[in-house]
Amino acid sequence: MTPAEYIESIISRIAALEFVAKTNLLREFSNTQKGHLRMRIAFTDGSFLEFYEYVETDESDIRVITYAYHWSTTDGNLIQRWDNTPHHPELENFPHHVHLGETVTAGRALNIFSVLAEIGQRLRPADE
Repeated sequence: MTPAEYIESIISRIAALEFVAKTNLLREFSNTQKGHLRMRIAFTDGSFLEFYEYVETDESDIRVITYAYHWSTTDGNLIQRWDNTPHHPELENFPHHVHLGETVTAGRALNIFSVLAEIGQRLRPADE
């Protein structure tokens, strides 16, 4: 898969999600080796996700090099943020970490697909 194909797969997947109300493509770039995508997604509950991913390929696989996924309430308060900015070396799985309000915990390597799956589970009514 090329970086362009990976970015297109993200955009297509987001467009198909029932809990997405609106999208705004902020930046898209790709060539044969690298790709960058930045988007803002509004969800049906009024919350929104602003994210970026920078990816590279080694000809057989896409690797997410840097990422940040910032999920906020309608009025802009942080719900959760996943990122790999290297500013919490004390945490297990450095540099991957999660912000929940003022609390920062160890995270894991992930991509937009796993973040959207988690958000989707949390937005679905409890009786589904």
